[in-house]
Amino acid sequence: MGLDEQRMKPAGTLSGGNQRKVCVAQALVGSPQIILLDEPSAGMDPEARRFMWSVVAKIAQNKTSAVVLTTHSMDEAEALSTKMGIMVKGGIFRCFGSAQHIRNKFGTGYVIELKIRSVQDNDLWDLVKHHYNSEHKL
Repeated sequence: MGLDEQRMKPAGTLSGGNQRKVCVAQALVGSPQIILLDEPSAGMDPEARRFMWSVVAKIAQNKTSAVVLTTHSMDEAEALSTKMGIMVKGGIFRCFGSAQHIRNKFGTGYVIELKIRSVQDNDLWDLVKHHYNSEHKL
């Protein structure tokens, strides 16, 4: 799990990402048939997240354990899952199936990428004045 440097430290003193690594390592003790992971990469930097995803993927590929994972991240779900479900209020399944099935059923939005030039202070001030009438004191 990449925790060699932290092996002598109490778990409670580790960073949030390293604490998550410890939790995943604990879940693996004894090679259980079902491994339950709750947001294993939440709050991790991109490099640590990818590392955690590779660990979970290796566990799932082992075929001796089934991995059940909860996440808010569609990227994480797609990277690690063959089947997904959407739960509402902690227990009502709204949808269950492949990533494509979920996307077809609930993916009704658009992704927009904007590139904005940097704004100068005076441009920002002009914008504020333009959008507020003269009754507001600025």
